[in-house]
Amino acid sequence: MSFSASGKDNPMFGRYGEKSPTWKGGKVECSCMKCGKSFRVFPSKIKIGRGKHCSKSCGYQSENKKISSKKNVAYARSFFKGHSLETLKRMSEAQKKVNRDVYGSKNPNWKGGTTPLGLAIRSSKKYEEWRGAVFQRDTYICMSCGDSRGGNLEADHKVPFSSILRRLIEKYGEDVTLLQALRFEEFWDVDNGRTLCVPCHKKTETWGIGALRV
Repeated sequence: MSFSASGKDNPMFGRYGEKSPTWKGGKVECSCMKCGKSFRVFPSKIKIGRGKHCSKSCGYQSENKKISSKKNVAYARSFFKGHSLETLKRMSEAQKKVNRDVYGSKNPNWKGGTTPLGLAIRSSKKYEEWRGAVFQRDTYICMSCGDSRGGNLEADHKVPFSSILRRLIEKYGEDVTLLQALRFEEFWDVDNGRTLCVPCHKKTETWGIGALRV
């Protein structure tokens, strides 16, 4: 049966829910297979194998448990590209060893645990004053391309910030304080600063990881 009329002229207008001729009783009460919580779901979803869990979280947890259970070894092997469980265990242990070998002071990029100190220096009022002095000297213009857009400029250390930080630690040791850093004049040499826009700054040899090679 089809109807071409629309709105109130349609015989099916307002006939939804229990008033609809196709009504089949609506949602039914079910219990979550993971947490046991009661929830309501349409019978049509149950027929296609859904409606087993009250939430996506319970569904994901249940699926993860299935994958790791012995009853689903075949599925787990196909999921992990055919590796046996023993091989997967060895791979996991090997990765943990690699992580231990390159973590902290064993990492080739280790800088003595200076990241918190570096962030403290860059967040200080003195660093803000140095940055402002560099901008004022360069009249807020990128020294590479001439860009002068607000919010697109950065103050770059010609001699990298990380190199100065390493010299600071060499002088005072790993227990160096923020006060000692604020008194370390190499950080605040305006002649060592230059104004660059973000794209030009990224092209420099001292951008990001490149500073570690200087």
